[in-house]
Amino acid sequence: MKLMIDNTSHPVVKLKKGAERRLLHGHLWVFSNEIDVEATPLRNFEAGQIVSVESRNGKTLGVGYINPATLISVRLLAGQNSPAAELETRELLRLRLENAFKLRQQIYKEPWYRLVHAEGDLLPGLVVDRFDNVLIVQITTAGMERYAAAITEDLANLTGATVIHFDNRSRLRELENLDTTDNTAIGQLPEQMVVRENGCEFRIPSSGGQKTGWFYDHKDNRATVASLCTDRRVLDVFSYVGGWSLAAAVAGAREVTAVDSSQTALDCLQSNADLNGVSEKINVVCSDAIEALKKLASAGEQYDVVVIDPPAFIKRKKDFKKGVQHYELLNRLAAKLVSPGGLLASASCSQAMPLADLTAAVRRAAVKSGKEMHILRTLAQGPDHPWIAGVPETQYLKGLLARLA
Repeated sequence: MKLMIDNTSHPVVKLKKGAERRLLHGHLWVFSNEIDVEATPLRNFEAGQIVSVESRNGKTLGVGYINPATLISVRLLAGQNSPAAELETRELLRLRLENAFKLRQQIYKEPWYRLVHAEGDLLPGLVVDRFDNVLIVQITTAGMERYAAAITEDLANLTGATVIHFDNRSRLRELENLDTTDNTAIGQLPEQMVVRENGCEFRIPSSGGQKTGWFYDHKDNRATVASLCTDRRVLDVFSYVGGWSLAAAVAGAREVTAVDSSQTALDCLQSNADLNGVSEKINVVCSDAIEALKKLASAGEQYDVVVIDPPAFIKRKKDFKKGVQHYELLNRLAAKLVSPGGLLASASCSQAMPLADLTAAVRRAAVKSGKEMHILRTLAQGPDHPWIAGVPETQYLKGLLARLA
């Protein structure tokens, strides 16, 4: 099967008048309401089928795969001016995987990173996290699912991985009508995986955790904040298994309090604190974040550094207003706990939350807490999570490091 843009053998998806504007500016998605369903009825296509996308006047815009049952109907693999437009699908995927691997080899000395970041690596629907010789793969689209075997073969050849495991629990697979049963394609998945990051070693569950088991996107941000924690009292809210907490403790923090609603995650954190020789510095609190922040404030607690790294509160546009209010409430409660001249690191992984809106929410929170806010730097996803300028949705992680006086 070829991706040649001038190859008329691909079924054609025609767009409504004017619907090509985003694609001409580098976007990679076609939404179902942008398709001219009278000219090209969606019922005529199979999920995962390769299609050619055309404007209303017949101009070819790119080639991608389609799922007629989802809101994002087509995800482009090659645009109109792409040098990959004449490659066979199998060859294109191999080339993109090689490019993703070479990029990480340039950036990282050790094999712990996100190896493939979906659209950011021009491989929509595919995420791969590397844990040394273990690869955790997430495929979320029917189009990419068709090439799972080829992807497994290419990943094994590139990395020499002894374990390649497909984590299929994603809600997105349900939307694409795909099987949600995990599958280990190569080797045997160990009970625990090792992560080495920012001078720490972590042992995390290989299955059943959040995402792939780790959040590599904040690696550089955790290092930045940890470097400012020497001899300081630190509060880490939404700590999960301790990426922020243990980095701060190992970097010399005097005391770290980790808050999370999952006792399982906190048990893992404590085990990793023992592993890194900092257990005497770590306090854990199993609680809802809002309740924990209120109780700490009532107790008169103050911290030199507070980290707020919540899950995505805005998963759909209709959640925006309520999500912003939630971010503001969290940061208002957190700001009250920051000692004069202390630091607040606040993040959002909500794709639909622009940095300007997060900044405004944190500013309002600081004002309501009677604090002056001085932004020291912005926080963003690491280089193993590249984003596409024409696809703003790929720049999902935003954050601020601020001094509160």
